[in-house]
Amino acid sequence: MLDKGNRMAAAVLELEIPAAGLAHWVTKQGEDTWWMVDGDPRLMRKLSLPCPGDELAAELRRIGGSLIVVPPTWTQPENPPPNWDTLDSFVGPLEDGSRSLQLRWTDDPHDWLLIEDLQATASGRRDTATVDEAA
Repeated sequence: MLDKGNRMAAAVLELEIPAAGLAHWVTKQGEDTWWMVDGDPRLMRKLSLPCPGDELAAELRRIGGSLIVVPPTWTQPENPPPNWDTLDSFVGPLEDGSRSLQLRWTDDPHDWLLIEDLQATASGRRDTATVDEAA
C-alpha cells in the first residue's frame, strides 16, 4: 500500500490536456511530420495511418475531449516532475530515434501510443521536394 506521499507523487506525474492542446503540439512538430497511432480505436477508425500531422491535429480537434499524458517509463517519482508547460518533457525516445507519447482519453482506461513515423515523414518530404522541383 502506498503512503500519502507516494500517492501524491504518482498522481502528479500524469498531465491532463484538452485534445486541442495535443493537436496544437502535433502541429508545432511540423504539419509534414507523419504519425502512427497504436491502440486507440477512435483515431485508428477515422485516419489512414500513418498520417501527416495536419490530418491528425484536425481529427483530434474534431473529437475534442481531454487526454491524460503518461510520462515515459524512465521517469521515476523521485526525479523532478516533467515541465507541465510543454509536452516535450513527456516524449519518450524510441530505439529508432522516433518520438512517442503514451496517452489515454479521460473517459477510457486504455493507454495508447502516438508515435512519430520517421520513414513516412522522410518519404513525404522527398515526395514534396520532387513535386516542388517539377513545378
